[in-house]
Amino acid sequence: MAERPGVRMVPFRQLAHWLGAQDPAVLRKPQSLGPGEAPADGWETFLGVPRAVPVPGS
Repeated sequence: MAERPGVRMVPFRQLAHWLGAQDPAVLRKPQSLGPGEAPADGWETFLGVPRAVPVPGS
């Protein structure tokens, strides 16, 4: 079902808990995009967060 790399399927309850734990200012930013629209410069630039570094051996 999740055929794209980096896509993770989770139950709605887990998503709701995760959303509830986020900073509201961070959640407002993606609301400026249309449905299915990705930021032109990538998510890391759009959200202002560094790309995650893979953990060796995982």
